[in-house]
Amino acid sequence: MTRALSSAFAVVPSLTLALLAACGGLTDRDALPPEGQLLLYVDTDAWLPKGPGEATSPDDRPALFQRLRVELFPPGQNETCAGCSRDFGIDRGVVKRGRASIGLLPRVGVSGYRARVRLYRLGGAGETLVDARTPSTIESVVALPSTAAEGIREVTVVLRTDTVGQPQGTLDAPIAAQEGRPTKSLVGTWREEIRRDCSRPAGDGEVCVPGGALWMGDPSFYDPLPERLVALSPFFIDLTEVTVRAFRRSRLATLDEDAAKADPYLYSSKTNLYCRYTNTPGQFEDAAVNCVSKAISEKFCAAQRGGTLPSEAQYEYVAGALRNLPFPWGSDDASCEDAVFGRHYDESAPAPQRVCVSFGVGPALPGSGRRDRVRIGDREVVDLAGNLSEWIRDDFSPSTERCWQTQATLDPVCTESAYKDKVLLRGANWTDLGATMLRANYRETAPASTPQNTRSGFRCVRAD
Repeated sequence: MTRALSSAFAVVPSLTLALLAACGGLTDRDALPPEGQLLLYVDTDAWLPKGPGEATSPDDRPALFQRLRVELFPPGQNETCAGCSRDFGIDRGVVKRGRASIGLLPRVGVSGYRARVRLYRLGGAGETLVDARTPSTIESVVALPSTAAEGIREVTVVLRTDTVGQPQGTLDAPIAAQEGRPTKSLVGTWREEIRRDCSRPAGDGEVCVPGGALWMGDPSFYDPLPERLVALSPFFIDLTEVTVRAFRRSRLATLDEDAAKADPYLYSSKTNLYCRYTNTPGQFEDAAVNCVSKAISEKFCAAQRGGTLPSEAQYEYVAGALRNLPFPWGSDDASCEDAVFGRHYDESAPAPQRVCVSFGVGPALPGSGRRDRVRIGDREVVDLAGNLSEWIRDDFSPSTERCWQTQATLDPVCTESAYKDKVLLRGANWTDLGATMLRANYRETAPASTPQNTRSGFRCVRAD
């Protein structure tokens, strides 16, 4: 663990319980007081930060948790005693070596002491509060055994990632601590099977997204979805939004002289219509196709890619650069060069929607945003933050619905929503404001009654 975890806790003589030391501080048994001791070890299967000097491994993934909190409660009390709560930084090296431990000095022969142990993540703004963020905390409340007058009794609490957001035990009904120290640490073993690259090469115009995990939702910013831990198997994703040229080659376009019956909508010379598809090849062949419905987008992905539209989780994972970043490029707000937004054609539109019109109006060619790109291996996925909003495989479902009430799920897709009047999209578009709408976790809806518009396009994914 960090240096903070190796420093001694102060002993408070007036209390029946005192925290003595942390981590490596208890290695010299002769230095301990003679009274009966409890040595509480912490083990977890969670993905933790790499320790100082620890070698990088090909299957390393960003840490899901960074902090540990231990609180001690005397018998019959539901408030921790003064000086009996500590927070630490934690890393996998300390846990792997069996040094994640803390010494406790309860009253000899007295039962009823409890320890609440929490493993949690730092918020997007570096916040460290736990109580208000139960969805992203692994918590166990364990009953501590009584001690004899002399000697050290070792017990272990195991924090399992699959229980995130579901506290194990309570102060009134604690679970039992495991006897003894861990024989072999579980650290980093959660969902080991997904921590790999694709089993076959990516095709032209796509890239393999290695399996991993992400926190959907952002506690540091307004977000309509709660924090939720999601695991994802490896998959392939298109590098760009599907272009007019690619869509034309598919021969899936349902064209008619009456544009209202066309899918995609046909190009119009009117200044208020920026549909890019034309009856015959024209000047927009390399542009991302827009004015296309979700239904025909799904047909394209199935027929041309052997795949589907991205799920919300897949899109957010890639848009956050596989590291839960707020934006594809990092954490700072975008300038007009960085992504395609604020390019509304209508001079009467609110000023923020036209802040970037000096760079053009309407959607731009794929990859026009200087920093709206995520490098994976030797390839880049572009236009995840701006240009066109993109159709998503999931049905729209608010955060109160069952789809978003489960934690630690693998490859989730919400297809059981009762809200059939709305269709879901991810990513901002050329008419949107900057800042909030360009974030990786930004989602919006469109009326199902108007399935096509100038602001929406799509890309495909396929399973490994």
